[in-house]
Amino acid sequence: MTHVRAEAQTTKHRMSACRKGRHDFGAFQNVGAGIMRRLCETCGAVSIDLSQADELKGPVVTTHSTIESLSRR
Repeated sequence: MTHVRAEAQTTKHRMSACRKGRHDFGAFQNVGAGIMRRLCETCGAVSIDLSQADELKGPVVTTHSTIESLSRR
C-alpha cells in the first residue's frame, strides 16, 4: 500500500524505465535520404527508422586506393 493516492501520482518517465527498455521517444526527425530518427527524452537513446530510406542508384566505386592518395591533391 502506498501513501500516495493513485490520482496524485505523477506519470514522469524515469531513468529506471529506460534501463528496462521502456524509452520515452519524442517526435521523428528527418536525418536525410528518408532516414528518420527519434531520441529518448530521458536518456538520449536513438531509434532509427530505415523503412523509407532511399536505395543507392548504383554501386559506390572509388578511384583512390588509399586514404593517403586523397591527401596528395
